[in-house]
Amino acid sequence: MNEIELFNSFFNEQTDVNLISEFTSVDSLYRGIIEIRLENVNLNFIVEIPVYFPFSYNGFCIKFINSELIGFPHFGTYLCVHTSPTLNPKEKLLFELDGLKTWIKKYYIDKSTDNNYEYLLIPYKKISENGAIQNYFFQDIKFDLKKNDFGVFKYSHLANELFFIKEFGSI
Repeated sequence: MNEIELFNSFFNEQTDVNLISEFTSVDSLYRGIIEIRLENVNLNFIVEIPVYFPFSYNGFCIKFINSELIGFPHFGTYLCVHTSPTLNPKEKLLFELDGLKTWIKKYYIDKSTDNNYEYLLIPYKKISENGAIQNYFFQDIKFDLKKNDFGVFKYSHLANELFFIKEFGSI
């Protein structure tokens, strides 16, 4: 079974998931659309799975994208679930799907908030020819952020670190 067949088969087998658009190969990832049905809530997600699946990069593996959820806790332009590593693709898919359902239940259905969490504002990005990478995050805010909130923020330089040198590979 190839990767596309695996992903389509896996999501078709789930009782609370509807595979809306089958997975196809797009650039360096596989993309499909699923609907999650949980406690009378139906949410659609574009699912992007990288070609290096089931391995992770930058701490996450699968992206669950839904622009209507931007502003909910832990949801930037997409939700990435940080799950346990495994080399078994079906097990990794199950971990990721369970993480998505847990997020939906906790933050979308139950409207929970966290007292303290770090939130990545801008993804890692090369910003100069010398390879400098800039990233913003915030934590320990003294107020509640709501969907579509905006305003001004102050920031400071935390550290110079060397990572993401020219190439990386897996063996």
